[in-house]
Amino acid sequence: MATKYAQEFEANIEKGLFADLAEANQALLRDALQQYKDEITVKKKSAKQEAYKIDKLTSHRISDYSLARLTSNKIVKFRNEL
Repeated sequence: MATKYAQEFEANIEKGLFADLAEANQALLRDALQQYKDEITVKKKSAKQEAYKIDKLTSHRISDYSLARLTSNKIVKFRNEL
């Protein structure tokens, strides 16, 4: 779901697919989740339920991190707080 989308973005950063990290430094997880919700979630049968979950994620402070600063440790810490 949205976490997978963020992980793929992070993997692309680690692989060096972004020559300029400025975009990743400016893009917040909240922005990526919103884009995912707008472009992907709306096409799913379970859109309503997934949109609710994304909205919950975007209300958490983890969504304030830029994609470049989002690490697996931060995701684990977030998961453990749930």
